[in-house]
Order: sequence, then C-alpha cells, then structure tokens
Amino acid sequence: WMKTVFMSFSSQSPRRASRKNTHCTLHVEVLEERAVPATLRLAVMGDSLSASYAGHLGRSADQSWTQQLQQLHPHQVQIFNEAVSGATSADVLATQAGAVRALVAAGSVDYATLIVGANDLATEFNADLPILLGGNPTLFAQTFVQHFTTSVLSNIENTVAIISSGGHVDLAIGNIPDVTITPAYATTTPAAILSVFTAAERSAN
Repeated sequence: WMKTVFMSFSSQSPRRASRKNTHCTLHVEVLEERAVPATLRLAVMGDSLSASYAGHLGRSADQSWTQQLQQLHPHQVQIFNEAVSGATSADVLATQAGAVRALVAAGSVDYATLIVGANDLATEFNADLPILLGGNPTLFAQTFVQHFTTSVLSNIENTVAIISSGGHVDLAIGNIPDVTITPAYATTTPAAILSVFTAAERSAN
C-alpha cells in the first residue's frame, strides 16, 4: 500500500512577533491512502488494433500493442484480450462487452480498454452505397456521417453500460483512427469518398 501525506509549516509573521517568539509548527495531514495492485489486470476490447497478431496479421515478428505490453512487463501485466480482428462496434457490443462484464463481475480485472470504429466505415459504406449509385453524392455524405456517428456512439455507450453493470472498472476509450491515410484506403478509394470517411471519423470522435 502507499500513503501520501502533506507536510506544512506555519509560523508567526516577523512583523507581528519578535524573533524570540517566532516558532514553527509541523502539521501532518493524510491526503490519500491507495492500494496499488502488484499486477495490472487489463481487459481489452476492439478490433485488429488491439487483437493479437499471432497467426493473423503482419509478419511473424509483428506484435500488437497488447502483445508488446505483455512482453515488456510479463510479471506486472495480466491481459484478458477479447479484441477480434475485423470487429465493428456492433460486434463488440454483441460479444465482447458481455465477456468483459463477466470479468469485471468476477473481480478479475481492474481496467479495460476499447478501441473500435474503423471497420464500421465499410459497413456503413455498403449500407449507403445505393444512395451514391443513385446519383446523389450530397445526400450520401450527409447520411453516411449521420448514421455512422449515431450507430458507433450508440454501440459504444451501450457497451460501457454493460461493462459498468458488472461492477467498478476504470475504462479507457480510444479515438477512431484515421484509416484514410493508410495505404489500403489511400491507394484504392476515391478522394471524394475518403473525405466523407474523414468527416464521419471526426464527427464520431
């Protein structure tokens, strides 16, 4: 355990007391007492940004941030990784949220992270594509940004509600990354579509 204390000194002003009568009094005030766990117990939710790369993504030596964290602190970190490559915010709500809630309820984790939303772009694009093919790019852009923002935020809020119902846990939620700057999007997607994607990401963030 760790205890933080505040120590202060008070003295009479020289103008109000002679040097002979000046005195200092030591005050000790307990500000905080906090239990520090020996092991960081972390539940992870999301997509390929957090999922293990082993057997799925990148070269054999590549590692996700969760794998690197575990490798750097093998004795201080315990990670329960529920993240799945390709997952959308709806997938997290449907499967990962319940799994993490169970961990929280069992007292198995103290912290949780959630980074999701990038894969929702493709889902929303397929849903709104008929509008674009119908020759109305303005309506497509408006509909895409609105629906994307509403669905992602709703799924994340409901995910948080489910996890919180299991008990206390400190939760960190990451912003949706700008996938439009990645080669997979930048080299294959028209600029007009990329600008809509960027607007949607900024709106949701």
